[in-house]
Amino acid sequence: MGRKRKKESRAGGKQVTSRIPLIILVISIYYMMVLFYVLCLISFDPILIDSLRSPTPPLIILLGLYYILPVILAVLFGGLFRPFWRNLRNILFPIFYIALLYSFGVFMLRSRYVEPRWRDIRQAMLAHFQVETGGHTKLDENGDGLPEIIEINCHFRLNDFPPGQYQVSAYVESSGPEAIYRQIGQFTVLLIDEKSKAGLGHFTFECPPGSAHDGRKEYDLHIQLHRLMDLSDQERQVLALARWAPFFRTTFWDGCDSELNAEPVLLDTASQVDSFVLPGAE
Repeated sequence: MGRKRKKESRAGGKQVTSRIPLIILVISIYYMMVLFYVLCLISFDPILIDSLRSPTPPLIILLGLYYILPVILAVLFGGLFRPFWRNLRNILFPIFYIALLYSFGVFMLRSRYVEPRWRDIRQAMLAHFQVETGGHTKLDENGDGLPEIIEINCHFRLNDFPPGQYQVSAYVESSGPEAIYRQIGQFTVLLIDEKSKAGLGHFTFECPPGSAHDGRKEYDLHIQLHRLMDLSDQERQVLALARWAPFFRTTFWDGCDSELNAEPVLLDTASQVDSFVLPGAE
């Protein structure tokens, strides 16, 4: 009995060894199919997620290739060659192992670029942004005694900010039944080092048409500071790889990333830097 078992195990081992080229061929064909489909998605650029954040048919097919097709291939391979479970494992485990290895590698590569960006943003959030009003001027261009344009000057200072580009934006807000919140200007500040930098911001607010008939309305000026961080070519390549990761995927299917992107980051808001009243209630 012992000799028979040894012979059977040796025969089973020889069969598995002889099927290694076939196993490699099946796995290679699977990944060629996945790669071909992903390249088609990149070429045609279909919408993968609809407005309700639900997967569209192209994405459903991709998910089937990722998670369902490997199981089908493994079951077929195990059914054709005995023993079933050993041959199923020989197909299923390598496919998912390669997918996990790719996903983890891309995830770690993405983290390499995300962490320095967040260190920069945290340092910028701890820095000091000072804004003081330089006063405002009401201009009456029509000569009717009512202002049409408000010119506003602000003095600002950036202390201990990391080098880079920053955006200073001005917003005007009014309360009441016809409240508004409107951006009236912005400009970019470039810091070469961490030394303090001071400047003057000049903004222009055009009074809404018909404001002379609305009665007294108060307006407040708010100043916002954003951090501008463009994506490098290397970061764009990382996003292109992370987009298709089967596991550990933090990048959305459309290629957008909540942490690695070129969107301005809000650092601070100086509220009610200045205020004025329209029309002629002063």
